Amino acid sequence: MAESKLTSFQQKQLSNAMKGGETLPLRCNPTSSGNGPKKMKSPKPKEITLAGPAGLRSKESIEASGAYERPKYRPSYSKSKEKDKQRLQNIMAFGKDLPEITPEQKAALMREPTPEPEVDRFEELEQEIRERAEFLEDMKALGREKEYLPIVSTEISQKVREMELIDAERTQTLRKALSEQGSGLHSS
Repeated sequence: MAESKLTSFQQKQLSNAMKGGETLPLRCNPTSSGNGPKKMKSPKPKEITLAGPAGLRSKESIEASGAYERPKYRPSYSKSKEKDKQRLQNIMAFGKDLPEITPEQKAALMREPTPEPEVDRFEELEQEIRERAEFLEDMKALGREKEYLPIVSTEISQKVREMELIDAERTQTLRKALSEQGSGLHSS
C-alpha cells in the first residue's frame, strides 16, 4: 500500500475490507467516505425564458412604451431650507446655533463700518527695531550672535533710514503749518 502511493483514506478502506473478510474493492474513492463509486449528477441546464408572450421586444416598442423617459428634475426651493442651511453653518462654524439677525440689525451692521485704527508707520518701525534687537539678544544667549549680526544690523539700519525720511517729512509739514499760522497772525 505504501509503494502504490495510496492516500491514507484509501489505505483505511482497504484495511477495513481485509479485516471484514470482504473482497478487495476494484476501485477506491480517493477522498470521500462513500461505499463504492457514486455517479455524480450533472446539473440540469437552466431553462431560459423570454419575458413576455411575444419574446424579445424591439427597440422601437421599448421606446414607444416610455421606458427610457425620465421625469424632469424640478428642485424645490423654500425659505425654510435656507434657514436650515444657515443654522447648520452656524453650528459647524461656532458650535452652536446663533440667533437670527433681523433685517434692521443687518442694515445697522452694514451702515456702521468699524474704522480701522490708523497705524503710524513711525511707531511700526520702532516696534520692528525693538523686535530685531530682542532677536539679537536671544541669539547672543544661544551663542549664535555672529551668525545673525550682519543681517539684523542691515535691517535695523534700513528701518532707521526710513524713520529719518518720515521725520524729515513731518518736520517740513510742521514748518509749513507754523509759517502759515505765523503769517495769518501778522495779517490780522
